Amino acid sequence: MQDDARKKELYSFYGTAISLGLNMAVGVVVFTLAGYWLDQKRGGGKAWTLCGIFLGLFYGAYEVWKVVRQLSKKAGRKDEEGRPAA
Repeated sequence: MQDDARKKELYSFYGTAISLGLNMAVGVVVFTLAGYWLDQKRGGGKAWTLCGIFLGLFYGAYEVWKVVRQLSKKAGRKDEEGRPAA
């Protein structure tokens, strides 16, 4: 029974790690492409592409912050007997 709980915890960790990576990558790609599109529509320059990259990085950092905050709350909770929650 304890082995099943350990596997579940490990899968939860892997899921969190994968979601962090995907959020970072998708955010940067989407905002960069939007900036590139604006550059093409407005004509010349790379200003909107650079803005898109920075917005994507900011969005990714925000998503990481949300997950870390959620994990901190989860680690801080205790069960009925005073032990840290798994």
